[in-house]
Amino acid sequence: QRANAGIARHSQSNGRLRAGRRRLGDRCAGLRAGGTRIGRIDAAKIHAGIAMGMQQMADRGWAADLCLVPPDASATDAVKQRLVGTTYDAVVIGGGIRIPPKSLLLFERMVNAVHQGAPFAAIAFNTSPLDTADAAARWFGHD
Repeated sequence: QRANAGIARHSQSNGRLRAGRRRLGDRCAGLRAGGTRIGRIDAAKIHAGIAMGMQQMADRGWAADLCLVPPDASATDAVKQRLVGTTYDAVVIGGGIRIPPKSLLLFERMVNAVHQGAPFAAIAFNTSPLDTADAAARWFGHD
């Protein structure tokens, strides 16, 4: 099982988001839990929704990254590594990490890893992969 994070960067110079490989600041990142099932939705549907959400960010002129992490304690290191060397404007944490009660500790670890690795990035939450771009847009003044 893997969780994922999508990351996009908003360029202050031209008002566009650019995706980058790590770090928040001028970019936006999204974290989601992956696996074969989340609730009643299978992985193929989740990944299709994620692809659509990433495309929506690209359609807005934003660059975005996706980061898959395991739903265990090693996810913290994976997120921290992902954030090194790049600046993002926001990180969007998805429902696969945030919603299942058994994932509370993972969710707390992800929030703290983002806070530590990207202290100037906004942390946003989506309700589904399809509104990831909207979640990021709230923090870019495009809501």
